[in-house]
Amino acid sequence: MAPLPPMGKSRVLQWLAGRKGDALWFGSPHPCACVLAQDGVWRLRELATDPQVLRRASDDALGSGGSFMPEHAAALQTPTGRVHLEAPTRQALAALLEDFAWPRHW
Repeated sequence: MAPLPPMGKSRVLQWLAGRKGDALWFGSPHPCACVLAQDGVWRLRELATDPQVLRRASDDALGSGGSFMPEHAAALQTPTGRVHLEAPTRQALAALLEDFAWPRHW
């Protein structure tokens, strides 16, 4: 996966308004945050990687003569990191996002 440009708050708000899908991952240069429906609510949260899973995948890839690059690590991320915002609906999350201090790399 090639590095991605930041998505920006306005494009995430457009995605929420478009009612397509239940998860959107974003961040630059690789996804590091997401908006998703999870456990019956909508969340803006960070993506995280279990260090043991990361080490095992790296060791397996390099041990077999392959490579392990940032793209491989990014593919192991899950929406288990810090929750920044939570709301009962897409629309309610969008309203909270309006005032959220959006990181530049998202």
